[in-house]
Amino acid sequence: MSTRNHLFTQGAVASVALALVTAGGAPPAAAAPSVTAAFRPVASPIASTVALQALPAAKTVKYAKTTANLNLRRNAGTKYPSLGVMKKGTVVARTGRTSGAWWQVRYGSKTGWASSDYLRSTAKPAAAKPQPGAAKAIRWFAGSQALYAKPTFASKRLQAFTKGIKATQLRTSGSWSYVQAPGSRGWVPTRDLSKKATRYTGSTILPSSSHRWTRYASHVRTGGSTSTRSLGVVPAGEMMPVLSGRNGWSRVKTSKGTGWIKNTLLTNLATKAPPHLQPVTARMIKKVKARYGRTYSSVGTLRNGSIGHRLGVGSDFMMRGWSASSGIRNGNNLAAYLVRNRASLDIDYIIWRDRIWLRQDGQWGPYSKGGWGRHLNARGWNATTMHYDHVHVENLVD
Repeated sequence: MSTRNHLFTQGAVASVALALVTAGGAPPAAAAPSVTAAFRPVASPIASTVALQALPAAKTVKYAKTTANLNLRRNAGTKYPSLGVMKKGTVVARTGRTSGAWWQVRYGSKTGWASSDYLRSTAKPAAAKPQPGAAKAIRWFAGSQALYAKPTFASKRLQAFTKGIKATQLRTSGSWSYVQAPGSRGWVPTRDLSKKATRYTGSTILPSSSHRWTRYASHVRTGGSTSTRSLGVVPAGEMMPVLSGRNGWSRVKTSKGTGWIKNTLLTNLATKAPPHLQPVTARMIKKVKARYGRTYSSVGTLRNGSIGHRLGVGSDFMMRGWSASSGIRNGNNLAAYLVRNRASLDIDYIIWRDRIWLRQDGQWGPYSKGGWGRHLNARGWNATTMHYDHVHVENLVD
């Protein structure tokens, strides 16, 4: 479960050309009647694409199976962004390229790099038998997820639907499904659909299969034993990806480095007590403050409400003079900075002036009218819930 999975479903991240489009209409007149300045797109100073690489000829393709939940990286190394998490037991196709202990593999429609320490050679998976004339399947959205015009994150983002919305699966293409959802048709990653009825849980934190939280202040050790060296102590409530496990210990990625913590010190459910600000978010806020500290009046972090805030990965930068042209410009600049530095700051998504940017597709699109923010319906849409007066940022713990 990435951080985004509390609001969005977990999925492979396709690297696409990024353009910061902070366009949006004026806020609701009742909430912010003073907004008159035109809110125009800000040209993105960066365009980053990663071409999907074709597999070699079929006779040269070899396959491997993951032995643990494993990140698919953009390049060979843990320092590079994750394109998604491949669940234990996933079969991937090798392209034949290697870099040290790293193998280049194809996972669904994505090509990236994975550590061979967690890959084992396996036979070619059996092709699924076609079922012509099969009945249309009923599915439910497993989390908040947008539909796309084509079966790729690089295509136009359509309406978003939250967990529990019923849809009809009309056909599939690779790892994508074409569905009929209420009032809209489009493509969605098949893994983001559930075969069982689900229900929307608002800000409820569900058990995670991919992350852990420390129950208490805990040593991070170099091996799965108390006799091994400690890399340092992480505080209670720290969120961390779990990489593997054995003999009652989990190998996790923490603020003190990658190491081992005893399972009795961990939980797969966020602590009920208010967590501390996660290290990745604290680092991001520090860098933003050094550059844009004069443009906002305060930063809201830990609070009840959205899961990101409750987990300590959500931040609200309250912009000074947000309804004036200078405030809009400052917010645009801050949002552009976050997009440019999305990798180093571990940005998952951004909301500003009723527009939302997603890491998974690199696009800006409608927020309140795009199907997002269902948990805010009860509060009503105004300058705050539509994010005209603040830039909301959530970090990805990966």
